[in-house]
Amino acid sequence: MQPGSRGLPASLRGIALAYLLGGPTLSGSTAVCEVSAYYDGVDFAAAASALKTTLHSAISPHNVIPYTSTAVDVWDALKVLDAHPDDSSQVKLIYTQQGMAADLSGVATGWNREHLWPKSYGVGYEGPDFSDLHCLRAADWNVNSARNN
Repeated sequence: MQPGSRGLPASLRGIALAYLLGGPTLSGSTAVCEVSAYYDGVDFAAAASALKTTLHSAISPHNVIPYTSTAVDVWDALKVLDAHPDDSSQVKLIYTQQGMAADLSGVATGWNREHLWPKSYGVGYEGPDFSDLHCLRAADWNVNSARNN
């Protein structure tokens, strides 16, 4: 695993999230995305419109995970994506790099979700950009609140 990467190795994150979302599995009819092959066939030197079309095809269709839900949501995904590499019952917090019990999500004595690009800078408060897992991390509640953007 490379420094700064999220808790699980990339090869396992895709499998874990697929399982979490009820999507493709190792034995399912749809293959789990192989990170090393994800951009195979993409010509990054292509004209902008051709590159945009190719990249859109690579990511479509995709599942939008709700930010908060009684079903699977961003909290569940972050427990997988930000799992502490030494203890999967914990998440690794982005600012302190400390582990915290994964089941303390959303409580003032626990951890919350940090948008890496602040909502006040244009993400908005709903829609797929609000729950984009590329831009959300587990964060210590106190540190995140003190930062206030």
